[in-house]
Amino acid sequence: MSKTLFNKIIVYVVVIFLLILMPSEINLPNQSTIQAICTGLAIDVDQNNPEGLSVTSQIVIPQAGGQYKQSVTIVTTEGKNLLDALNKMDYQIGKKLRLSHCCYVIIGYQASLHDLSKTLDYLVRGNNTGNNIVLVHTTGLARDLIEGTTSVNTNEVDNLQTITKYNDEYLASNDANLKSFFDDYMSPHSTSVINCINRTKSQSSGDSSNSGGSGSSNSSGSNSGSSIDSQAIEKDTIKNNGEISIFKKGKLVMVLDNEMRKKFNWLDDGLRETSVVLEHIDSEIFDDATIGFTLLDKELKSDFSIQNNQPTVHLTLNVRLRTEMILQDNGEVLPNKTYNDQVIAHAFNELANNDINEVIALEQEYGFDVFNYYHEFEMADYQGWQKYLNSLDDPENYMKNIQVFIKVNTDVYGISSIIKSFK
Repeated sequence: MSKTLFNKIIVYVVVIFLLILMPSEINLPNQSTIQAICTGLAIDVDQNNPEGLSVTSQIVIPQAGGQYKQSVTIVTTEGKNLLDALNKMDYQIGKKLRLSHCCYVIIGYQASLHDLSKTLDYLVRGNNTGNNIVLVHTTGLARDLIEGTTSVNTNEVDNLQTITKYNDEYLASNDANLKSFFDDYMSPHSTSVINCINRTKSQSSGDSSNSGGSGSSNSSGSNSGSSIDSQAIEKDTIKNNGEISIFKKGKLVMVLDNEMRKKFNWLDDGLRETSVVLEHIDSEIFDDATIGFTLLDKELKSDFSIQNNQPTVHLTLNVRLRTEMILQDNGEVLPNKTYNDQVIAHAFNELANNDINEVIALEQEYGFDVFNYYHEFEMADYQGWQKYLNSLDDPENYMKNIQVFIKVNTDVYGISSIIKSFK
């Protein structure tokens, strides 16, 4: 009986406690009235203070109505650092800016020449944002690019999240997010890869010419009416040319254009369905032909070793191809069938060798290590690798003496053709 009475007392206490709290919870204000929802940030160098930052925030404002609507506001403030600029942004909008819904951070060109670890430090401390926030680099002003994404909910073409997700799957498999950037920054190879995306115009219209000052501009997030007119047509304002940006120790080293980026793809085992074009193919069948392929599958096997204090990498590249295009110089149209002779296999092997050797030469020239060979050599032969590093005048320039040898195995629609080539 006493146990039953005790349980009843506990139930009554809990109910009374909830009744006491209920009025305060019911009277809580709508969170959107006291907090600003930030979906993206753009970071530039302050034009009036080269040591400071100009930060632009993309803020979503929910609107009441029968259907879900929202508007997007762009607000720009300057500060000595990111924390200072965001605090001033709170003053500007009269609300606390919350970054829990922030999807991406755009880094402007001038800002990328400084150490990004110091610029972005605020975002990785104090649970300010999620670690998977996407990093985007632009060769212009970051504010111009974020202004081109203000119709993110109506214009799928200009959705930065969609574009960067595609780039990570088909252009470069390195995760270009806040967590991976700091992981790479703190690792010995200290090399990061970030998507490079630009606007179609160097400067946006309207008040973008005053990008150095504080202010805001609104862009409607929804279209009224069901008819299609000139105002309802969204124009493509973002330019994704297939470029990627290489960072070393948090600073921009170089931007790889689309053609150079494709050469790095040979060593990126995480990519699928990339395209390869062979030119000037001559054989009994082809007359100065241009042949396009899709790499359906790619397997990269690596063997790292150090012999006589010489770091050496032996790569075996197994690829399965599908023919997509054949253009003959004489205009002849060939039947739609599989062509897999020794001429094609040799040309494919030669292209892969030349591209990979050019990639290694570029890494050696600028001292970056996109594929983290430092870790691979350390795992393969720790003592030999440490001995090699100690023999260098500058251990950070460890890429300069690495040799790479390549063997390519091609398989076009299941018909195997193996050509071996070492350089």
